Amino acid sequence: MQNNTYDLVVVGAGPAGALAAATAAEAGLKTAIIERNILPRQKICGGFVSSRALSLLPAELHLPETEIATVLQLLINRKEKRYRYQAEKPLGVLIERARFDQLLAAYASRKGAILLEETALLRVKEIADTNADQRKNGYLLDFSKAKEQSTISTRYLLAADGALSRCAELGGIDRSWRKKICGWGLAEIRPENALRDGAPEALPQLEFFPLPFRGGMGWVFHGKGWFNRGVGGLCGRKTLFKAYNQLFGAIAPKRTLSSWPLPFLGPVSEVAKGNLLLIGDAAGLVEPFSGEGIYNSLKSALLAVQAIREAETVGFHAAVAYNRLFRTHFRRYFLPNLVGTVMLQAQSLLYPKAVPPQIARLIENQLWFNDQNFDPQ
Repeated sequence: MQNNTYDLVVVGAGPAGALAAATAAEAGLKTAIIERNILPRQKICGGFVSSRALSLLPAELHLPETEIATVLQLLINRKEKRYRYQAEKPLGVLIERARFDQLLAAYASRKGAILLEETALLRVKEIADTNADQRKNGYLLDFSKAKEQSTISTRYLLAADGALSRCAELGGIDRSWRKKICGWGLAEIRPENALRDGAPEALPQLEFFPLPFRGGMGWVFHGKGWFNRGVGGLCGRKTLFKAYNQLFGAIAPKRTLSSWPLPFLGPVSEVAKGNLLLIGDAAGLVEPFSGEGIYNSLKSALLAVQAIREAETVGFHAAVAYNRLFRTHFRRYFLPNLVGTVMLQAQSLLYPKAVPPQIARLIENQLWFNDQNFDPQ
């Protein structure tokens, strides 16, 4: 790199990091993304991008029609009974997550963000402006790339490197307790014919298997030529593996399943310090009932860039604006979300027939505990 000074560095090229970088670059901020892997990298999430998440993506970002499957129906499986919901308009699309992340990162690059792949963050050092202008406070980042160590400087820093964020830890935001109190997901992605044994492919759809006593659910998502099958809940991975086998049979060895944390306590913890802001899973924003993380990740990315632009204007740390926006759009909905989750889990146990339309409304951001007033503009 000829010039290693940036206005913004984003650590992590997932949906939150890529959208934040694209939005910031388009706003005129010199932006870089640090990603420790080469894209596309393996990502075993469900692969469903809800309609509410799609509404936050730039209109000019086009997901290839050959790679997406539009979802119009969902199923609830409960005690060997199936309850179907057929939507009148798309609930979202299914796309392999590795590819979705790659497309978003490529979009950020087209907008002018510099993508540094195979780059490992080693150290974060906060620096302060001697004239007390908080807009000029920033960070020195030591990183390694191709076995060589380098340093870059940035005025603003976004941690978008997942639930176990190293950037947040190096930046001095305590996340140790959140690593212990979270849900877990356990899943695999395989070709569709591995599930159907030569039968015709299933229509693009979402199948859910409520697990109310484990605080979660199982799922099978049918994409174009592939399916994602897994379980998630507020319990340990050993318990989830047993639930997986109970739902789907002991089909896959344990080693073929991937696991990841589902952090949901972000709205009640620290998410910003100085000009370091946490977004996406690093901020702990997984929706507690469905386990969806993409919508809140994109939402937090847009709020973070909004906070940075405000900081540029008023001269305060970006954390001041971000904490205010975070309270408005995440913290105030945290308890209602937990109450709504308990109610939906109880409904899946007592009256499962009513759950499919409720999940559809959740996907469309229309339930009473959703942030229905969020305006991405």
